[in-house]
Amino acid sequence: MIKFPNIDVKITDNNGNAFFIIGAVIKAMKRGGCTKEQVDTYKKAAQSGNYDNLLRVTMDTVNVL
Repeated sequence: MIKFPNIDVKITDNNGNAFFIIGAVIKAMKRGGCTKEQVDTYKKAAQSGNYDNLLRVTMDTVNVL
């Protein structure tokens, strides 16, 4: 289940760059009204593993386009 299904993030035009993905999600979460704690929780989880972990955490957090 997606935590913030009302927040859409397009990650397909970034050449797979992990920093771009994290930045795009954080920007969208802030625009979507997420708290600093929610953003920090996403960032910590996204950075806690490999690239596959980043994608899984991102897809579990926001609606990925």
